[in-house]
Amino acid sequence: MAYYIKAYVLRDNFLESVNHYLIGSYVGRSCGNSVIHLKQMQSIFNNLGKVASRYNEYDLAIHFFEEGLSYAYQLNDTSKILQELYQIGLTHYHKGNYHQTLFMLDLAKPYQRKSSWKRTQSEITIANALHNLDKLDEALEIEKALILKLNSDTTHNRRQAYFGILYNNIGNIFRDKSEIDSAIFYYKKAILFKKSLVGTKLNYGFLMGSISSLSELYLENKEYVNARRVLLKGVKYIEGGDDQNLANNKYNLEVYQQLVQLYKALEKKDSVVFFKEKYRNQLNRYTDFSKKRNVQFLVDKFNAEREREELDARNEVYLFWFLAMVFAICFLGIIIFFFHRKKSKRVIEMTEHDKRLAELKALKAQVNPHFLFNSLNSIYSFILEEDGEHAEEYLLKYGKLMRKILDHSNLLTVPLNDELETLRLYVDLERLRLGYDFHYEVHINIPLSEENISFPSMIIQPFIENAIWHGIAHLEDRGRISLSIDQKNENIEVKIRDNGFGLNDKTKTSHHTVHGIDLIRERLELLMNRDANKDVLSIISDKEETCVSLIFPAEILKDISHVE
Repeated sequence: MAYYIKAYVLRDNFLESVNHYLIGSYVGRSCGNSVIHLKQMQSIFNNLGKVASRYNEYDLAIHFFEEGLSYAYQLNDTSKILQELYQIGLTHYHKGNYHQTLFMLDLAKPYQRKSSWKRTQSEITIANALHNLDKLDEALEIEKALILKLNSDTTHNRRQAYFGILYNNIGNIFRDKSEIDSAIFYYKKAILFKKSLVGTKLNYGFLMGSISSLSELYLENKEYVNARRVLLKGVKYIEGGDDQNLANNKYNLEVYQQLVQLYKALEKKDSVVFFKEKYRNQLNRYTDFSKKRNVQFLVDKFNAEREREELDARNEVYLFWFLAMVFAICFLGIIIFFFHRKKSKRVIEMTEHDKRLAELKALKAQVNPHFLFNSLNSIYSFILEEDGEHAEEYLLKYGKLMRKILDHSNLLTVPLNDELETLRLYVDLERLRLGYDFHYEVHINIPLSEENISFPSMIIQPFIENAIWHGIAHLEDRGRISLSIDQKNENIEVKIRDNGFGLNDKTKTSHHTVHGIDLIRERLELLMNRDANKDVLSIISDKEETCVSLIFPAEILKDISHVE
């Protein structure tokens, strides 16, 4: 099987090797039941299980080991059956299922040879499981029996390694029995044996674990000199080795953490800062290593799941825009509610002049929510039609417009250039909303700059809205709207023209149109101090053109230019 062979060759390349193992497992299911094939399949699933277990995917690891066990039974190979039963038991141990560990390792006993390293490994795992089940004396008895057996068996090929493991485990048992001196004694013996293994496969993980356990006891007993000596030896191993297992060992984090704890107790601030930085660097290194070694072959196995996740992601985008719209509506509603409540309290204490300004603001506030609500309806329509591009464009322009309106919400007048920019944003939104590009032009003919002219906020917008929705929106040809602002003698004249059907066409007007014009007329009368002799608003409309004219005396604009 080419995939199996390639995965074996590439086993140092984690991601590529696992990917080929997985492909090989699927291809191999249909390749027959020859002995060679069954051995390859057993080996593939055993290796996949080891990888998944190493990176804490225990349920997945057990699944792979059980697949490997089924092939081992077909081969009737006792060594491979023992291998899979042991791996399943060990994975249950890592998962915390200690009773299940004991059960699986008991099943493995008939397949073990008396002097095999697998038997020793299995008995160590049994002792650890009993330890975690608080059966300390039973665990200790097994560990000591194993030491006696290893002392008499000089041919055991992993003898030195197991001495280190057993002494460390006995130290752990005495620690939990609160026999601290005995625990320290065995931790020291464990370190002594494990130091002789540095440079072999079973090196740093075992060694650093014992160093961490011993220094932890010294710290608990406030034996700071001994703790410092042991920990600095650990640092020497961490920084002096080039083995990847050392560089990314989780016990390194414990060593640096204990050094921080030690120097805090000794009140050496510089050393605390130094080893905190070491700890952070090691944590980043360990985290990056774990991410790079993530079990990415799950993506290959569950392609259908990925497609479903992509669909869910699209739905989440739509849900996001909908919730954003709901939030915006609620936010605006809250703003308007508190705005009106605040103004209502102030009106009671106002003079007649202040009341006039409050009425102006109240009338202005009746206009803003109307076209803001229409804009939100347009966004909602784009989302329903799954037109994400236009919805995004509309929402961006809407956000800019909303910001301007909120900035000006407490102002009766704003600089003319700000008002023109607000109108431009509004027209852009209506173009998107209608779905076609009508012509819109602005002509300014005044001696002062636009920044220096104070202009009634949102007084023109309702007429632009009427020109669009009750004028050019129903035209078959391209619509046209023009806005002109001119100074004539002591007045500034604003004209809004459109080539729509006109306000006299009863089929194209609505109650809202008339009501909106009445609101603007009331605002203008209040601005003019209810002077009915001043004709500031006129509308001329026929079937070819509608022209709205607003005339503001220069002194009136000057009087209101600083009112907020």
